[in-house]
Parts: sequence; C-alpha cells; structure tokens
Amino acid sequence: LTLQPGSHRLVSGFVARVAIHPARREKVSLIPVEALVEGEGANGFVFAPAPTGGGVRKLPVHIVHILDDAVAVSSGLENVNTVITDGAPYLVEGSLVEVVE
Repeated sequence: LTLQPGSHRLVSGFVARVAIHPARREKVSLIPVEALVEGEGANGFVFAPAPTGGGVRKLPVHIVHILDDAVAVSSGLENVNTVITDGAPYLVEGSLVEVVE
C-alpha cells in the first residue's frame, strides 16, 4: 500500500480503514481442494463425470487462488457442475465411477 504525499502528518500507531478494489474482476469457480489431482504453477487438473455417464474425464484448469479448503479456477470447468473429490488421485481418464451426492 502506497500513500500519496498529502498535507496530513501520519503518526505511528494511527489506525486507518482502506478499501482496495481490484483493477479487474474475473469470474471464478470454487472447487474443493481435494478435487485438484495435479498442479504446476497456475495449471492443474480435475476429474469430472463424463456427460454421457459412467466414466470420467480429466480436465485442465487454470488456478487463480488456493484457499484453505477450496481452489478458485478461472477456466476449464465451463458447463461442468460436478467434480470428483473422493478417490480422485487414483483415477485415470475413462475410469468408471458412481456419483454419490
């Protein structure tokens, strides 16, 4: 945080309230951190049920931020409503799964 020079004198110990607005807004999807099966830098992979049913597909995602229990991704999950968490590290493309909600 940088302050522009002004006429007010700042003293150690003063408390201030600031509002920080991002330069741009980006829509993200939050997924459970357990769904992320691989990752390097801002790139990762998740598994999702195939739209035709039965098997799974491995999807690349772009990671924006990692929270305590969730991952914010900005792309890769378009038209995806469900990601796989339980057992995800043991899956491969096309693995058969039963989705339990």
